[in-house]
Amino acid sequence: YFVQPGERGVVQRFGDWNRTKVTEGMGYHLPSPIETVTVINVNNIRKLEIGYREVNTRRGGSAIRDVADESLMLTSDANIVDLDLEVQWNISAAEDFLFQIRDVESTIKKVAESAIREVVGQTQLQRIITTGRDAVSQRVKQIMQDNLDQYKAGVNIVQVLIQDATVHPDVIPAFEDVVAALQDAETFQNEATIYANDIIPKARGEAIQLVQEAEAYRES
Repeated sequence: YFVQPGERGVVQRFGDWNRTKVTEGMGYHLPSPIETVTVINVNNIRKLEIGYREVNTRRGGSAIRDVADESLMLTSDANIVDLDLEVQWNISAAEDFLFQIRDVESTIKKVAESAIREVVGQTQLQRIITTGRDAVSQRVKQIMQDNLDQYKAGVNIVQVLIQDATVHPDVIPAFEDVVAALQDAETFQNEATIYANDIIPKARGEAIQLVQEAEAYRES
């Protein structure tokens, strides 16, 4: 058999893993059914879609179809975010990938859904849809890799990309009310701070003046 660059040749003897050829070039195995070989590409980047599917249209193009069961999630501040995720992965150990888990892609998908819901459930909506996307992605990637390593899945998570993160249409009015209330609260706080900075020094000055006048009156 022949192993191309980026491939591994996994040899089984009587069905059990025997060895893995990791260098490119010609290899050999005993005739079947004594030994069989599975050649698999470990460098190829595979993609997994969470919360959406890219489908082909009749005109030969592509379109995005939302999968609400996967994309709708609850944030730490009790808001609903509509989040689409792409997981990019490859194979780190060919023998583990082939023999440790029956359906690796399904396992990766379930691990990804669990990880993203865990991270989103600990993060406020505003951060997810604005400046916190990278932090969320990195945390999801780390949780996924830790779990898959425990399963000995032979998988390396290359990258987790948040393709889209928006407020769900059903909660947009409530979300806008919350944002407006937060802005009002900040405005009132700033006004109160300005008022305090103005009146407190004056009150302290008046107090000092009263004390001084009282002391002068007492001395007199």
